[in-house]
Amino acid sequence: MVIDIFSSYFLFERRINLHRCLKENGFYVRMHAYEYIVGDYKRFKAIIFIEPYYSRVFIKILDEKDQEAIKTIIQCIRVEDPGIEIITI
Repeated sequence: MVIDIFSSYFLFERRINLHRCLKENGFYVRMHAYEYIVGDYKRFKAIIFIEPYYSRVFIKILDEKDQEAIKTIIQCIRVEDPGIEIITI
């Protein structure tokens, strides 16, 4: 029996879907491999670091006042991998 412990984010298509979800929610997004810079065209909101082989995501929150934006970012991450561990720093 093989146990899949990797996140689906190791697939490029899943990372593109995350980029698309963030854009559709009104964010400015710059993506490079497993890293995303996310903003709202006025200020940066977060930097996302995906570690698909450890099934975790780190979110460096840059605008702690905008909790609604952080919730939306987390929701977009969960769309492609509901079980991924999310660590906010």
